[in-house]
Amino acid sequence: MSAQAALDNATISTVAALTESVTAEVITPLIDYSIYYFVRLISGPFLTTVIAVIGVFTNTINIVVYYKMGLQETTNINFFTLAISDWFSAICLVLIMITDNLTVKLPSGAPTEEITHLVSFIMYANSVTAAFITTILSLERCLCIVIPLKVKKIVTRRRVVVVTSTLVVYELVFTGLLIGRTGPPYASTNLTKAIYLMCSYSIVSLICFVIITLTTIFLIIRLNQSLSWRKKTSTAAASGQATSNKEAKATRCVILICGLFIFSFFPNLFVIVFAVVFPTFNLWDPYFTRLAYILCYCSFICQAISISANTLVYYTSSTRYKQIFRSLFPCFEEEKQ
Repeated sequence: MSAQAALDNATISTVAALTESVTAEVITPLIDYSIYYFVRLISGPFLTTVIAVIGVFTNTINIVVYYKMGLQETTNINFFTLAISDWFSAICLVLIMITDNLTVKLPSGAPTEEITHLVSFIMYANSVTAAFITTILSLERCLCIVIPLKVKKIVTRRRVVVVTSTLVVYELVFTGLLIGRTGPPYASTNLTKAIYLMCSYSIVSLICFVIITLTTIFLIIRLNQSLSWRKKTSTAAASGQATSNKEAKATRCVILICGLFIFSFFPNLFVIVFAVVFPTFNLWDPYFTRLAYILCYCSFICQAISISANTLVYYTSSTRYKQIFRSLFPCFEEEKQ
């Protein structure tokens, strides 16, 4: 998330002047209304909401499991904070979907769209925090491969906590500025809001996306090389083989988490590129508005899937996670046979 943030800060165009000088009859929207309405109906109140609710429960489980696993290791700290961030994102998605599809007005007379945009600001901060934590996970895993003997000295528990806390404070400051200095009305766009969103969301998330993409490619290549080497050296000692298997599982887990992030961010990347090519591309442009909203809904559903699927990744990649998960839900013990 969020395509909406990218749209808000991608352009500071004279849309108001355009809509005053050109009537609605002259400008025909790029996307037909029936297509727009179908996508909004299906992806909004149904799919995204249901998947986001599932995400609330799955990330609650993740928080409990990683807390029980202990927060001594940096990897566990990262997964624990990622689960908290995803939990808040899931809550925000549910609220956004509900308020965006209500037609009632608030006691002040403002439309519920104001709540949608207000909650979106909080979602931006959660999204960037999750992206940053995923970046740390991918970089740490790369360091484990490149300099395995030094990684523990470089990536310490204290440094991870300090760096992550600094990013959280940074996002909280800009969220406060967005809420306190740019609205209400929050549904409007202006230069100040665009600058805040660019600093707090677009720039940071794009940097994280590039780093995660490059490190994921590197990890996939090295994992394939490792698997190929293990096939050729099948006579290795059992202890060495067990360590190798553990490292391979950890690498696969990070690759899958990074893959989910790339999947969820792709609609936003498309929006940013599209906005560079067409500077008037935003939610308020009479020609692009429906396409912009469709991309927003695609971003919402991709993020809902991403934050809800983490539990499956952890369960299939971590033996320790699986053990604690089964202790919490004894019904899964029947898998043993």
